[in-house]
Amino acid sequence: MTEEEWWSSENPLMMIRAVRDRVGTRKWRLFCCAVCRAIWDRVTDERLRGAVEAAEQFADGHGETEFDSACASASFIHREYEAARTCGESVGLNFFPMVAVLHAVARVVHPTAAIGFMREEPRPGETTEERDARYARARLKNRALLHDMLGPLPFRPVAFSPEWRTPTAVALARGMYDSRDFGAMPILADALQDAGCDSGNVLEHCRGPGPHVRGCWVVDLVLGKE
Repeated sequence: MTEEEWWSSENPLMMIRAVRDRVGTRKWRLFCCAVCRAIWDRVTDERLRGAVEAAEQFADGHGETEFDSACASASFIHREYEAARTCGESVGLNFFPMVAVLHAVARVVHPTAAIGFMREEPRPGETTEERDARYARARLKNRALLHDMLGPLPFRPVAFSPEWRTPTAVALARGMYDSRDFGAMPILADALQDAGCDSGNVLEHCRGPGPHVRGCWVVDLVLGKE
């Protein structure tokens, strides 16, 4: 896959396969977490939400004990769900979000397996056309996440001067990363430009429509994350 094909592709599975070996585990784990957060309203079990939060911390090298506990908890919920299904019972869990969380907390990250879970389960009375349209929207959401988190980096480096990491720029990036509220991205662009940043890739991404998530390639550059 060329960089041009990367930007035009609407097939996130093919995109991941094309760059998987060029991207580190941290990014792929955060991608799986971002998939979970994109369907957060359906991740209703607080234990599963806690597992995603633990996975995010673990991706940045923190909380290994909490991560191990989250892995065990998510696995227990999955076994609980499967046992109930076998008995014809219900434990009130949506299967797709639960399995998406399992991929986020896995020791070995499988981003290609995680991308399907934005689709949700089949809806009663849904026509084939409605289902296909919903799946198409899910593919575009996954594509947008990949573009935000990886940008052009799997294909070429983007020059980023240490001088652009001013206290203002770093504070803005850190605040957005910690809060997961990326509404200040255009302000970050202004701060970087004031610091001398002349990279069209960086400034355009900050001022673009998003979405932006934890692991955004520009925010990572500002914070010095891999």
